[in-house]
Amino acid sequence: MEPRSDVPTAEAGEDPHSAQRERNALAGWLRANPRDAAAWARLAELESRRGRLETARLCAEAAVSLEPADRRVRLVRAWVLAASADFGERGRYELAELSLDLGPRAPR
Repeated sequence: MEPRSDVPTAEAGEDPHSAQRERNALAGWLRANPRDAAAWARLAELESRRGRLETARLCAEAAVSLEPADRRVRLVRAWVLAASADFGERGRYELAELSLDLGPRAPR
């Protein structure tokens, strides 16, 4: 997935509140564009960094449901799952699967 210029993102070097502003911008964007897998994946990354792993997982799952073949979207979900106590094993499996390019065979 190529980075898109229409999805709100924070710029490198912005003040410490840029992640929160980016999160707020993405939330607004997704209200108007709920089928944007790239935006859901980015929101999953931001929520994961904030330690909100359940919210991150839900965002990542939304992204994958919209674009199941997109490797970047699947990678974000795998990282989010790997960080979770409840879904860590599945996440690690998906990371290994993506690194070996085996396709979608993870246990569900």
